[in-house]
Amino acid sequence: MSLAFIELYNPKPSWSALSRSAQEEFMKAVTGHVEGAVAAGVEILAFGTNEASTSRRSPYEYFCVYRLPHADLAREFENLIQASGWYDYFEQTNLCGKSVGVAEHFHSHISR
Repeated sequence: MSLAFIELYNPKPSWSALSRSAQEEFMKAVTGHVEGAVAAGVEILAFGTNEASTSRRSPYEYFCVYRLPHADLAREFENLIQASGWYDYFEQTNLCGKSVGVAEHFHSHISR
């Protein structure tokens, strides 16, 4: 069973208050954390910016999409994000759930 893990986030004023060099240093550290997560089994599917022309656009500017092999790694990944200090600088919401096929996905809407 694999899980999809999606991060949606916006910078906080505390991020803008950092100097450019402090932002670069922080992102260098975060990149190291992400590389460690990849080594542990997290698969990066996409990083991106939410396009202004998106229909019914979410209010979040940035997104990251990952695939994880199991729930334990998802919890470890969440803890890693917390420990990195990320939430000090970015307001974020997460989505995480079992990856399923189209039929199972839409059937779950009916069977509730």
